[in-house]
Amino acid sequence: MNDCAIEFSPDIDEIVEVGLTKEPSLKVKVPRIKESLVHLECELEQVLHFGDKPGAGSLVIGKVVHVHVVDDLFDKGRIDTAKLHPIGRMAGNIFTDPLAKTFEMERKT
Repeated sequence: MNDCAIEFSPDIDEIVEVGLTKEPSLKVKVPRIKESLVHLECELEQVLHFGDKPGAGSLVIGKVVHVHVVDDLFDKGRIDTAKLHPIGRMAGNIFTDPLAKTFEMERKT
């Protein structure tokens, strides 16, 4: 996740650059990342922009059209969070792990 956040020039394929593997999607044209345990294939619904200065952002809203989940993650029809071990970005360099405390990770440049 952090490696793919580097601001690569448009002519560089960040998936290839960081050593991940492309895999065809079933419902959308863009490939998914094979190493990911969960894939959400989405179609774009709307993009909302919030400013044009550094630090401003956009909210991308998509419609999920297909879901892929590695079988080993399922426990009684639900994804076992301990097996998935997801992390989420909070603000700046702060991240959270639902099984631990928040932590900080410097972005690569």
